[in-house]
Amino acid sequence: MSLRASHLPTLILVGLACLPLRGQEKSTPTSSPEEIKQLVKDLGDFHFETRQKASERLDAIGLPALPALQEATKSRDPEVCQRAWRLIDDWGAKGMVPALLFKLSDDNMPVRAAAADSLGKLGAAARTAIPALNDAMKDRSEVVRCCAREAIKVIESTPELKLEVVDLDGPVTVGNEARYRIKIANTGTASATTVRILVQVPEELSVHRVEGPNFRRAEQRIVSIPQTMDPNTTLEWEIHTRAQKKANVPLTVELLADQLPTPLRETKTTTIDAPAGDTE
Repeated sequence: MSLRASHLPTLILVGLACLPLRGQEKSTPTSSPEEIKQLVKDLGDFHFETRQKASERLDAIGLPALPALQEATKSRDPEVCQRAWRLIDDWGAKGMVPALLFKLSDDNMPVRAAAADSLGKLGAAARTAIPALNDAMKDRSEVVRCCAREAIKVIESTPELKLEVVDLDGPVTVGNEARYRIKIANTGTASATTVRILVQVPEELSVHRVEGPNFRRAEQRIVSIPQTMDPNTTLEWEIHTRAQKKANVPLTVELLADQLPTPLRETKTTTIDAPAGDTE
């Protein structure tokens, strides 16, 4: 059995176990090509301590050492080859796209399939891998082609959330009802997670009823319970209030989700007029 073949089970298990990791890039200690070359050579040193320190230093350097390690996987020295692969496997398991791309070009079909599957698990963070995954869709193995196809589907799919707030009654007079309809929609191609709204009702409006799914109310603040929104789904709430005082009052709604870098916000300003005959 060849060395590369004996290393295959480890590669497969690491690839299949790879989970998404955000913020995957390492901080890179200062290094030089000369140092990296020497460290790769030290991977095969006679002394275990030297080999171990070289592995640890290369791991700390991170992706700048990847090209040299890729070459090291072809070494005739079994210790150099194994240690190089071990580092690349570890980086792939941590979601480092360049390491997974190298594995995607491996000679072994299960390794290529596992790499494609792992890239798909990274979602949008692996967008730079799409050209290589497109090439993998021409792979001689149907398994690899299928994994690449599914990975691209996941990477390219994104949720698209929209927020709409409608003032149903404004302007209103003091003592009358002022209603607001809040609607959120996911018009994208992927699910949005931890979706919730925060509503701040001004003090000039007293809340007497809220209609809609899964929410909590604390005085003038209404918060929906976080949930997942699948593609092409909507959620809707209707807030019933009563105008208490003449004023121009803003009702503010924020939409939050894991996929939104900043909340979507919309404000509706309602004019509350004094009752007829009121001279104020």
